[in-house]
Amino acid sequence: MQRIVRTLTDVMENAEGQNILAVSHGAACANFIRSFEDYNIAHYKRGIKNCAIFKCSYDNGIFSCREIINHDFSEFMQ
Repeated sequence: MQRIVRTLTDVMENAEGQNILAVSHGAACANFIRSFEDYNIAHYKRGIKNCAIFKCSYDNGIFSCREIINHDFSEFMQ
């Protein structure tokens, strides 16, 4: 987990834009979010689905999960 936090911190510290898209698999995302649990507004719960979106803010080395979006694709599976 330290490698992911270190990499994303480096990305954020060197970013030229306001928004960054980072893509990974669910377990890595969940563990990353849990790493900053004390700062999160939206809290991870078991059952994150494929294509979930974690919206985070970054300030001075601290990530904070602001929103977790779990899309419902069931209508496409019929």
